[in-house]
Amino acid sequence: MGELNRRDFMRVTGAGAGALALAGLAGWSRAEEGPAAVAAAAAGQRMNVLLVLSDDQRWDMLGAAGNKVIHTPHLDRLAQEGVHFQECVTAISLCIPSRASLLTGLPANKHGFYGNAQLRKALPFDQIPTLAGTLKNAGYHTVMAGKWHSLPVPWTMGFTDVRSWLPKGSTVYLDPELCEGQSTDKKPRKGYTNELFAEDIAAFLKSKEAAERPFFAYLALTAPHGPSAPNRAHLVKPYLGRTDKELAPPGLPQDAMEIKAGDWPEYYSAACTADEGLGRALMALDDAKLADNTVVIFLSDNGYMMGSRGLHGKVVPYEESIRVPLLVRWPGRRGFTGPSTAQVSSLDVSATILAAAGVRPPADWPGRDLRPALQDRAAPGFEVSFAEYCDNDTEGRAQFRMARTRTHKLIRWERQDLADEFYNLAQDPHETKNLIDSPEEAKALAELTRQLEANMERTGDYARGWPREKKPAGR
Repeated sequence: MGELNRRDFMRVTGAGAGALALAGLAGWSRAEEGPAAVAAAAAGQRMNVLLVLSDDQRWDMLGAAGNKVIHTPHLDRLAQEGVHFQECVTAISLCIPSRASLLTGLPANKHGFYGNAQLRKALPFDQIPTLAGTLKNAGYHTVMAGKWHSLPVPWTMGFTDVRSWLPKGSTVYLDPELCEGQSTDKKPRKGYTNELFAEDIAAFLKSKEAAERPFFAYLALTAPHGPSAPNRAHLVKPYLGRTDKELAPPGLPQDAMEIKAGDWPEYYSAACTADEGLGRALMALDDAKLADNTVVIFLSDNGYMMGSRGLHGKVVPYEESIRVPLLVRWPGRRGFTGPSTAQVSSLDVSATILAAAGVRPPADWPGRDLRPALQDRAAPGFEVSFAEYCDNDTEGRAQFRMARTRTHKLIRWERQDLADEFYNLAQDPHETKNLIDSPEEAKALAELTRQLEANMERTGDYARGWPREKKPAGR
């Protein structure tokens, strides 16, 4: 349960000569794949899937995103060996509805988990197709450990093997009370919370069961969600004594420097705890010789404002809240490695996991199969992504719908007293100037409006009925 030793650290992070050679590769080819991956691809074998979900981790809280301060060797390894979708958005930027969307493949306006406190018109999750349930029915071993924060309990949603789990949204980082197996009774556990979760998944990955048939392993970490501490000393030390300005990630607008942005050292340390959780799982895959036929996906449920625009928390359509890290390593597939600017969504993850199993997703799942975007940076169909929020009662926020391209973002608010927002992200990445009334941006606005309305029509979104008369932007 202690920190990774130096030998294991070098092996897991790929810090040796082999990793340095890998850094120069332009993409996957048959010569570069492991024998198991080649055999699996040739036989059409269904892939194992490991999904690691962090909590409240912004898109820029990893070294591969250009953050030169944070030390995230395992995330950086995954970004190097797979595809790093640098502009992924979460379908909804709040814990319960985000997880509900991931587990059901549906947007919040369909599954009914509108906010952490609002479960309006919620679907009976134990009676509809779910990600884990669909995989279980396809013959997969489905195992989970970590934060649940959804309804109903995991084993009614398709997880046949439930390890240590947390029903609620957060807990202490050391010596937590957790549920075990198919029980909602919490019992005290000794150790660091996220290490306990990661070691449970690692134990499964190294077990006989993992080798016997395809599996879907879901590791849901609580890091870097608050309370964000305590973390192991070697993860805390690099950030102690540094100023907010020294720790500012590249996605933080400079005006946030004047705001009490929160405990940056603690947030960094907690993000590194999530990185080590991923590292334990990757090490287990390597030890079990399962890496060559296992798709590894790392995703965060939502971002975190950390003082930008004077806001803390999330549940807003701005970059710090809505953009999340998404890393996908798919052995045996031809394509490229490294960064991608494809416009993708967390809803695409659910559909892609089913694709790894050779299973067609339900017809009402709007998510896209990401395999074309793993093969070609310019793959068509990934030019726009969408996000939403459906609750007016959580954290004083307001309902919105959002459409985003690489260069522009449109935000449509339900409330008539809130001006809609339109940003040129290429020129104004921190979204400081609302161009909703700009004649120069009228053509781009019309096109993104068309895209947003087409998506609402396609998915049957009730937001199609929102009033269109809005107050002027006034800026």
